Amino acid sequence: MTTAGAAHTRGWVERGIFVGNRLVSLSDLSLAVVDYTDPKTPRVVTELTLARNVVTAQPNGATIAEVSSDWWDYDTTTSQVRVLPIASAEETADTGATVPTLDINGTGARVFTNGHYSYIVTHVRTTTPCPGAISGCFERVQQVQVVDLSSGTAVLRGKVQLPNDPWGWYGWGWGGFWWYDWWSGDDVVQVGGDVLAFRRWTPSYDANGGYVDSNSNLYVVDLAGVDAPRVASVVVQTDLQAWWGNMKVVGETLYTTHYEWIDDPKSPHGWVKYYLDSVDLTDRSHPRIGAKVNVPGLLVGGNATDPSIVYTIDYRWDGETATNDFDVLRLHGSTATLLSHTTIPGWVGSTFVRGAQAYVSAQQYTLDGTSGGSSRVDLHAIDLTNPAHPRDRIASDQGWGWLLSVVGDRALVTSGWWGEQAIDVYQLRDGKAPQFEQTVRTRGWSVNSVSRQDQTLFLSSGYWGVQKIPLQ
Repeated sequence: MTTAGAAHTRGWVERGIFVGNRLVSLSDLSLAVVDYTDPKTPRVVTELTLARNVVTAQPNGATIAEVSSDWWDYDTTTSQVRVLPIASAEETADTGATVPTLDINGTGARVFTNGHYSYIVTHVRTTTPCPGAISGCFERVQQVQVVDLSSGTAVLRGKVQLPNDPWGWYGWGWGGFWWYDWWSGDDVVQVGGDVLAFRRWTPSYDANGGYVDSNSNLYVVDLAGVDAPRVASVVVQTDLQAWWGNMKVVGETLYTTHYEWIDDPKSPHGWVKYYLDSVDLTDRSHPRIGAKVNVPGLLVGGNATDPSIVYTIDYRWDGETATNDFDVLRLHGSTATLLSHTTIPGWVGSTFVRGAQAYVSAQQYTLDGTSGGSSRVDLHAIDLTNPAHPRDRIASDQGWGWLLSVVGDRALVTSGWWGEQAIDVYQLRDGKAPQFEQTVRTRGWSVNSVSRQDQTLFLSSGYWGVQKIPLQ
């Protein structure tokens, strides 16, 4: 018995059925018809998409633009932009109507918006020589594609690529997947409307495997010219033993964070100091790093109307209990003054700053010798109207959960052990603790992003599509 040929469909095939002289293949993503008349060269005749990994959905009045992209090697070449009637966002029926569609080079898409423009960041896979006798290695090239949605359809405008990243794809590095971005500290943030800042972390080693240089640049993509984006870069710091990252935007100012060792970096219990670095983008073609400011912890946001006021979270662990201080600081030159701090017990997740309010979830776990333990999640709404005297209003619930997003006057907290099987929706109220509103069972296995238009939420879900959630 020998193998013949293979027809390549999208997704993981779950069942194949012979129908006449065709093979019908059902996967988790598509239904495909295969002509196997020549067993050595079977071919896919047609393929119907059943599910998409929608990474973001942007409602715009009567239409909604949906961007889908893969990272599990189903499609290593392109992402898609599709513009649908807002009433058909969930695509629960195949009407046969033509859907305006654009293909974008690259996968693992992330989307940033500026009015009717979308800036789509993808990883474009390129071949590269392998070390030794290994074959089939790849690099990634990060690309920014401008898409114009002003006409009710998607129109390609300019694009630009960053320098190759040798740690950019599986087989030679790991950048084809989301967890590389987490592991490497890779990040992209939007500054103002038409600037994207990229953190690049690419370790270099000598012939003996010793750490040499982090090759750690900050890249600035100027998108003011939508048909001709431009790239510039700057080195944040050159200490080979140090770390930098955690890019955040306060008002129109981009900040990064770095630490410097107090003790020997090789010490198992060493101490470091954290510093803020402002990035001057007055001349976008020549970004400059400003004065470093010693601060407690990591920057999580700031006051949009008074950019001299910033917020950090300082984490402490005493061997048994996790505690965090939410600090309010005033910057002046190269120093920072502590205005106030608010203690937040437990494990803290992402922080969302909206106006004079900061929202953060914290999880507390209590061990129990009989039942194993219990968990409580607290949703903190910290009123920062008076920076010297914040007021922390807390909504508590038993269970597991992390703050996923804040959209308008609603906060979304994941519900359940596996994170995103359901979402708890909380109503945010001025001067009061958030109030639980409803629990929504989510579709797919991951909520990639959340958007809102009027009283409807649009969840972009992994290998499902878009789910509409009416607000009460």
